[in-house]
Amino acid sequence: MQLEEALARVVGAEHVLADPDRRAGYERDWTGRFGGPARLVVRPRSVSEVGGVIEVLAGTGIPVIAQGGNTGLVGGGVPRGTAGRSSEREPPAILSLARLCAISEKESDPSAVTAGAGATLESLQAHAGRTGMQIGLDLAARSRATLGGLLATNAGGTQAVRYGTMRDQVLRLEAWLMSGERISWESGGQMEGHGYDLGGLLVGSEGTLGIITGATVRTVVPPRERATALVHLPDLPSIVSLVGELMASAVVLDAVEWMSGSGVAMVCEKIGIGLPELDGDRLDPGAGEYLLVESAGEPGTFRALGLALERVLTAGAAVGVASTTEARRRMWIYRDHLSEAIQRVGVPHKLDVRVPLGALAEFVDMAEDAVQAIASHAFLQVFGHIGVGDLHVNVVSREPSDMVVDDAVLGAAVACGGRVAGEHGVGVAKAEWFERTGDEALLSAWRRVKRALDPGWQLNPGVLLSAKGA
Repeated sequence: MQLEEALARVVGAEHVLADPDRRAGYERDWTGRFGGPARLVVRPRSVSEVGGVIEVLAGTGIPVIAQGGNTGLVGGGVPRGTAGRSSEREPPAILSLARLCAISEKESDPSAVTAGAGATLESLQAHAGRTGMQIGLDLAARSRATLGGLLATNAGGTQAVRYGTMRDQVLRLEAWLMSGERISWESGGQMEGHGYDLGGLLVGSEGTLGIITGATVRTVVPPRERATALVHLPDLPSIVSLVGELMASAVVLDAVEWMSGSGVAMVCEKIGIGLPELDGDRLDPGAGEYLLVESAGEPGTFRALGLALERVLTAGAAVGVASTTEARRRMWIYRDHLSEAIQRVGVPHKLDVRVPLGALAEFVDMAEDAVQAIASHAFLQVFGHIGVGDLHVNVVSREPSDMVVDDAVLGAAVACGGRVAGEHGVGVAKAEWFERTGDEALLSAWRRVKRALDPGWQLNPGVLLSAKGA
């Protein structure tokens, strides 16, 4: 009770949630797979209140988990509990940053947006749009995913093939350390780019080094014309070949997304969407493979994309190219609703990995064989940002706490020359594999950095690094 009273003096009693019913929405992640009981949830509304919360919690030994929109998929933003190989020493305090959602109206340069960690991607996109600019990042969870979480996981999204990840977008950020120190980092900064890149350390650290409270991100000039193509091909090797041809062409690519025919069929069934229509024909959505390509630039982009596809498409391909907003939306709807459709089948094991383009077909075959050997009734669905090699692997019909299938999928990725850390981060789902496959000298250096910035190992223990050496 003393802890709750101390936190209430900082944020107000109504924003210290100790009752199980009030905590429930913060204790389990979007997949439903990860989660457990928290000691309490505290909801500061300002940067100074975040500092006050840290002052109360520092030295208590209570684990602290920072949380934004709770759209994470690897268990990194919720208590441990039912899945994963790690556990907290005791129930954690969840530090919700959702109320730090203000977007600065004082920005003099439209090429940047400054906002609190709780601002959603959708609100940042809308703000940039009002100034005639756009954010160089997009993903399906835009209405809930927050700036702090996007930075903490170094999110990429569908436009990473053109604009890179959040590490490439951030110009400035602010954070609190568990020491009670507030740091402000700027790209280039007062030292003209010299010294240690603390901002780079925090981006992608998944809340293990400090609590990001706000940031400034770059915006980009929106294209004058945008074109989207949905291509259907008979098999995955044909898709891989097409992607290689497009990546080597002169066409400016904004997005390159792969979906299996079975994935598109599932969206049609579970979401209630009509079948794709390409080249004037309704396709059997369960057959073949789909590639969603978007190009953006000067007038003539639509024609350039159409001509590029015409040059490289092989026999058996069906294609549709669109430039109007509504026609493009109808193509994107299958990709935007794919995760939701999977969720309606069951609680998925989500294991995003990075695999070289040339090994993609081999990886999918290996993953399918491995999953079927473990559980013949399991449902496997793989899709993702094929242009940057980031694949979203989903296995449904396994118990949430069963890690055997996780090992099979991650082992297949490593065997194909890939990496276990993909767009969604490492979290607790892949922490053991992250250490197992990492360079030990580098991991040792990271642990020393962790101990220096978080001596009590309170921030998100069990994520990225195990507590050995803590």
